[in-house]
Amino acid sequence: MNSIKLMLLNTFEKISKNKHSVSFIAINIIVAFLGFLRSFVFMKTLDFEQLGLITILQTAAMLVGFLQIGLINGGYRVVAVKDNGRIVQRTINTVFSYMLVLTILLLVFTLLSYKFELSAIIDYLLLVIFLSISSMLSIWLTNYLIARRNYHYLNKINLISSVFGFASVFLVFYYGVFGAILSLAIQPVLFICLVLLKNKESRPTKFEFKFKIIHYILRFGFIPFLSGLFFLLYIQVERWGISMFISTEALGHAYLYFMIVALWVLVPTSIMNLFFPRAAKSFATNDLVSMNKIVSTHFYVVMLYCLIASITIYFFLAPMVKLAFEAHLPYVDLVIISLPGLIFRSLADPVAVFLNSTVKLKPIFWSDVISLVLYVLAGAYAIAIYEFQLIHAVYLFDFYFFIRFLIVFSVYLSSSMRKAFL
Repeated sequence: MNSIKLMLLNTFEKISKNKHSVSFIAINIIVAFLGFLRSFVFMKTLDFEQLGLITILQTAAMLVGFLQIGLINGGYRVVAVKDNGRIVQRTINTVFSYMLVLTILLLVFTLLSYKFELSAIIDYLLLVIFLSISSMLSIWLTNYLIARRNYHYLNKINLISSVFGFASVFLVFYYGVFGAILSLAIQPVLFICLVLLKNKESRPTKFEFKFKIIHYILRFGFIPFLSGLFFLLYIQVERWGISMFISTEALGHAYLYFMIVALWVLVPTSIMNLFFPRAAKSFATNDLVSMNKIVSTHFYVVMLYCLIASITIYFFLAPMVKLAFEAHLPYVDLVIISLPGLIFRSLADPVAVFLNSTVKLKPIFWSDVISLVLYVLAGAYAIAIYEFQLIHAVYLFDFYFFIRFLIVFSVYLSSSMRKAFL
């Protein structure tokens, strides 16, 4: 126990000395807090059915987001590892060119929707496209700045875009669900504009859509993309399952749970973004000792975060909800029950960094496939045996992330590269 405490203290001391790491994580905590405040406004302004509709639209935007087929994942690793400016620039050109082609195809599909009698929801379709494309480009540019270690600039742009994004929350008072989704999209759009305006190196220089380059990028990004696709299927099964077997209004009841899950992952994702470029670079230069130390430190940082976040949620979430939006107080227990799943989800991040850095991607893929299959089977059993309720959906959430973590962690423990440098 004392050794773990000592390791955590040493890890915290290392992080504290790195001002860029501290500020990057601090800014992401501020972004998470602003996201919480925006969700608070949604919860105070909209009814449960409208909150359920927002959840469905966000899920649809996430679905569109996976049409990037792995270019963002693979491009991130190329930029993080390669020092060749020409390769990096061609990667940037390819990602932006693909996004342009994808946007045009989605708009054509939306125009064709008139023929399929979808004109009543065309406004929502356009919003989903707007939100998904802007989110993808925002993620790409975030990854680019992280890969180039440009944390100072990223911190500044993140803070500005988040503040203005939160300021746009007033739209929900005038336009309801439409205004809420528009408010969510403004932040990534502003982020994109600011990065491209101030950072010349991040801009595309020409339209470049060559399959040879796409194939090269996908060597690093396609399997993580497939893994992400199965993770997306899990989200689709969860959200549509709640809507189908309970009700759309039940999605609104679960909005607090969905919100905390979304906010929880922001900090671990930020931490992972700090460690991955360093770990990938260490492996690329055959410095395996350094890479293993980076992964170990990552574990301790995530453990510390999980401890602090869990204690905060357990003791302070209910009083905050009671004070701010009492109608959601009955659903605080859903968040408490989800804590094991959130912890297992976060603890899988250092393993993912290790496997992605060493380009051992198949275990990640199979962990997502196996956990999804077992999740669906467990869900079918719960639906057949019980009167399916939200609490069952959250237990299934915990089960899914426990299986996912168990698989990748067992691979990590048995890795020859890890054992050789312990």
